[in-house]
Amino acid sequence: MLVVPLQEHWHTRRYALCVAAVGYEQRARHISQQFQIQSDRRLALAFDHQHEHEYASNLEFYKSSGFDVYVCDDHEYRIRVEAAFLDVARSSSEHKRVLVDISSLSRVRIAHVVDAARDIGANFAIEFTYVYSLALFSTPPSVDSMLINSHVGPVTRAFAGWWEEPDRAPVAVVGLGYEQDKALGAVEILQAAEVWTFKPVSKIDEYTPALNAANDALLQNILPERQLEYRVQEPYD
Repeated sequence: MLVVPLQEHWHTRRYALCVAAVGYEQRARHISQQFQIQSDRRLALAFDHQHEHEYASNLEFYKSSGFDVYVCDDHEYRIRVEAAFLDVARSSSEHKRVLVDISSLSRVRIAHVVDAARDIGANFAIEFTYVYSLALFSTPPSVDSMLINSHVGPVTRAFAGWWEEPDRAPVAVVGLGYEQDKALGAVEILQAAEVWTFKPVSKIDEYTPALNAANDALLQNILPERQLEYRVQEPYD
């Protein structure tokens, strides 16, 4: 598997398959509206819950834009994307390229996409392009309305694992968000002996102060050299 940065002309290329998500955010259709994606097949998979906000508008857009639209739960989602990827792999198309818009996907569905692509890619040469549309800033939930962590574990069973030397202390690599002390709660449950954090740096200025405030208690106890930053719009770097 070879990973390379997104090419500037990605939207002018022709794809065998374009996969989008029908969520409740307006950005769920932004990329498909903004760019005239050339694709042999278009697939839009909707969530089976939270049919609110912009969901109806997103659904209507994809139905009227030539997408095959299906409402499905996470299990069916995995089956459908894997089948679609396999169709591309087995096709006689010269451009075995797949475009996936992950803007409104849940973590579970992103995991299914990556895992399915990994499985197919082990036997077939396919190029996967992942695109993402940044959301506008919204105020984080207040401390009083925050939900405590209810589960810590692999996002799906495909990403589960264990180590052969259980005496060795675990190290946690933690991506920070702006939910109050959510990362701290995960670190405490893992009882990590060493913690490294990845802090997203966004083009949206309001995000950084909110993120710093939400993770202040955790960051006070982590060495500065273990607090790493990355630019949201440059994930490859």
